[in-house]
Amino acid sequence: MPKIDLVREFDNLAADLLRAVDRGRVLHETGNIANSGAPLEHLFRDLVGKRLPEPFRMRTGYLFDAEREVSPQIDAMIVDATTSHEIFRQEDGAGYLPYVSAVAVLEIKNAAGRCAGSIAQIRKIAASIKKMHTRSGVGIEERERRTPLYILVLGTASTNLPELKRALASDEPSPDIIYLIEQGLMLARDDGIFEFSSGHRGFRERMGGDWQIYGPPREHQSRAGWMLQWIYFALLSQIKTFSGNTGIYAEFLNSIERSHSVSNLGKLEAATAWP
Repeated sequence: MPKIDLVREFDNLAADLLRAVDRGRVLHETGNIANSGAPLEHLFRDLVGKRLPEPFRMRTGYLFDAEREVSPQIDAMIVDATTSHEIFRQEDGAGYLPYVSAVAVLEIKNAAGRCAGSIAQIRKIAASIKKMHTRSGVGIEERERRTPLYILVLGTASTNLPELKRALASDEPSPDIIYLIEQGLMLARDDGIFEFSSGHRGFRERMGGDWQIYGPPREHQSRAGWMLQWIYFALLSQIKTFSGNTGIYAEFLNSIERSHSVSNLGKLEAATAWP
């Protein structure tokens, strides 16, 4: 039976993203620092947004609640179109959307330089959304189901390992995932108690232990495509949880999780170079 080469397709998409990273470098070198992250941010929203199932959309902007309080600006967010009625939109495309529609929140930066500021921004966004959920009076179980997945996307971190380690040394809340496009890796916490029996990480695992480095199984050479594919399906898994889908689609995602897993490559704290 013919097969689709998913990793190859995501390799092509990752190559497009890395070209956007390079365009951002060119802008940065000209002194246009304010716009240097725009090529990657716009392309990432477009590539992922076009591949989301209905009725979910990729947007940029702000979230607000019934008290009219507004979150900090969000680079990219996946929202449920059935509840994301837009009050108004700025000329740059940023919209103001109800907080209950947010499925995932992403900060997208061209490079890991000054990553502490990007991590602090996600903390502010998360604190704002948590406050909105708490104030609404929604039960804890429902609140947890509707808590967005927080991801920091970095185009490259080739020379920023020490800076990332310092920024993540705090016990403060942090992104669930830090995705490094050029390195084909991601950073995430373990459970702090047990070793993974398989060494693999599931799409929906959110933990509070030590920061670990994850990547494709060592026998696979297509790092960029493999990791981008994993991030994409992790977002779909978040959509599944948010929408309460427990049917055959959930089983499909579980199969993808098993067949296209990522492996624990070691503790971030102990790393002296990217694996």
